[in-house]
Amino acid sequence: MTEQFVEQLVSATTYDIPDVMIRETAQEMLEEQARQFAQYGITLDQMLQFRSQTRDDAIDDLREPAEQRLKSRLALQQIIDQERINVSEAEVQEEARDYLANLDESEMQMMTQALGQRDRSIEFLNSIANSVLDRKLRARLAAIATGEAPDLDALAAEQQASDEATDEPPTATAETADEPDEAASGTTEVSETTYTEGQVQEPRT
Repeated sequence: MTEQFVEQLVSATTYDIPDVMIRETAQEMLEEQARQFAQYGITLDQMLQFRSQTRDDAIDDLREPAEQRLKSRLALQQIIDQERINVSEAEVQEEARDYLANLDESEMQMMTQALGQRDRSIEFLNSIANSVLDRKLRARLAAIATGEAPDLDALAAEQQASDEATDEPPTATAETADEPDEAASGTTEVSETTYTEGQVQEPRT
């Protein structure tokens, strides 16, 4: 469903993508192919030799699918922004714990070593965040397709009203013999503390 929705959005939208971005994405896709072949003991040079291609030739062949990938990313980001979908740090941590809990002993050892490297740790958390975001995106699109999606403006208005009601400071009156000045005024000051909740924006595809 997500793929069809994105395809419809891409076909109905005009994207002005810089050539340098298309080439960089084509290079990324070539590196992805190289990693896949490396699993079978085949190097990138061997792969290119088998195809009778230079590296530049291979990148040029990937320009069209690279442009399509970029359009899909932009379309997904457009949906995410419009539907106000985000991922909190707590959601990422919970998803990461669930993932690690399902690893066997050898996998856990390898993951522990990998996460000891800062770059790999960041890469892992970004992957987890993207997984959570993708799941929430699919759920939102499914709700829209079935007419069960809640109105975002109405939800925001309800949340704002709830926050304002929570933040409204209470008032009290006090009269004590020991504090004649306060008794005369009939009011007692009440300190107010405001709590701010923050969310980490989810990584974009």
